[in-house]
Amino acid sequence: MSERRISPGALARLASARDVVVVGHNNPDADSVCGALALAASYRDRGGRTIAITPNALPEALRFLPGGETLQIAPESLERPDLVIAVDSGSYDRIAGGLQGARVWIDSVPLVNIDHHISNSGYGTEQVIDPHAASVCEVLYDLFDELSWEITPAIARLLLTGVITDTRGFRTSSTTARSLRIGGALIDRGAPLTAVADSVHRYRVAAELPLWGLVLERVERYDDVLWSHVTHRDAARFGLDLADIEGLVGFLADTRDVHVAILFTAHSDDRVRVSLRADMGVDVARVAQQFGGGGHRAAAGCTIEGVDLGTAVERIITAVRAALASGANA
Repeated sequence: MSERRISPGALARLASARDVVVVGHNNPDADSVCGALALAASYRDRGGRTIAITPNALPEALRFLPGGETLQIAPESLERPDLVIAVDSGSYDRIAGGLQGARVWIDSVPLVNIDHHISNSGYGTEQVIDPHAASVCEVLYDLFDELSWEITPAIARLLLTGVITDTRGFRTSSTTARSLRIGGALIDRGAPLTAVADSVHRYRVAAELPLWGLVLERVERYDDVLWSHVTHRDAARFGLDLADIEGLVGFLADTRDVHVAILFTAHSDDRVRVSLRADMGVDVARVAQQFGGGGHRAAAGCTIEGVDLGTAVERIITAVRAALASGANA
């Protein structure tokens, strides 16, 4: 899939719904959370009843977001809505954890899948998928325009935060002239650029720095690949959550003389979360897909279960090196 796709009934379902559940993906990032909160705010502003949920807790850096206090973490029960909207999730598995409280009705309620990942599986009753968009908040900006929904200053701030975060400040290879135009339009509608940029780029607190230092001490390199790891025990030692170090992979990716940066995060339930970032030398989304994950050419991720950290590292590094060596950007 390479072109924007809006299934025939998507806009009508979005326009007519009044009781809505909006769900973001697990391991939430700013694009997903901001998109979910922006949609929820819009439905509330227009008199609807809505709830925004996520499968697991937000990292500390995202708790400042407007409306963030209304976000629910995998509620145990959910009343049956008119519509479920999935935001920024390439597969149903990535939102399923947030919908455990919907088990009794989930198969009988339509689901609109709104995303920008080229690896999106096309799940849901309806789809709005634009792989050319650098962030799901760009996709939502276009939808708000097509549906004539008002973008208030609060919604503009959320959407701009998502755009700036997923483009790493308009720096990724997926950033387009349209990304910049949308950013400008959101500023025109009241998004405070300086405040948003500070919230995105000045997200660390002093208490996190010793853990960052530990991870940086562990950095390894093989030719054009740089990686490090962090475990749940490391985070606990410093009184932190693993989510609080998620941004470190972007820091590693800023290393000029490597093509790929990887952060391995070992959780207490024998899962190893793998975050991959790359320049144009390799398509890390294809690497992640080999392990059941996905994402974008320059930013992707996957989760490996049932193996120890060392095995996970070996498998991923082998796959990345093969992709780099293939010359086909595999």
